[in-house]
Order: sequence, then C-alpha cells, then structure tokens
Amino acid sequence: VVNDRWGSGIPCQHGDFYTCSDHYNPGHLVTHKWENCFTIDKGSWGYVRTSSANDYLTIEEILYQIITTVSTGGNVLINVGPTSYGKIAPIFEERLRQM
Repeated sequence: VVNDRWGSGIPCQHGDFYTCSDHYNPGHLVTHKWENCFTIDKGSWGYVRTSSANDYLTIEEILYQIITTVSTGGNVLINVGPTSYGKIAPIFEERLRQM
C-alpha cells in the first residue's frame, strides 16, 4: 500500500488507495480505490485520559461513516487509541461492541 498523503499539495493524486485527509468521503462512487480513516475520539488519534463522553463519536455517527463509505466503494479504517498501558478504554470497547 502506497501512502498518498506524503509530500506537499499531492493528496488524492497517487498511491494504491486514496486517503486524502482524515474523514475522507467523496460521497459518490469513485473508480480509484479509497479509504476513510477516522478515529472514535473526535479530537485525537491517541488516548486522552481527560476526555469526556461528548468527545467521542456516537454509535450513530460511527455507523453513518461506515455506511456512507462502504456504500460508495470505500474501505474503512477506524482508529482506537490505547491507554499508556496498552489497554482499550471502556468507551472505545463499548463503541466497538455496539458495531
């Protein structure tokens, strides 16, 4: 897999899969393979111990991302940031089990 986000001003122009930006979703069928990369935490790709429940996507928001991505031919990559001990926080586990 070749990353299409390296360099300046060239996202979505090369690579095996277009990832373009976080939460990339063109909203229509695309002939090139593409991926929607997003995290359950709205503000961070890592674990933030001071986060509150409002800082995370709801199961409805996650399912919307999955459905709109897969229905237009994309792959989904969902990030879950582990704690400093390598554990998955209960809120992440809850969302993953809800899926």
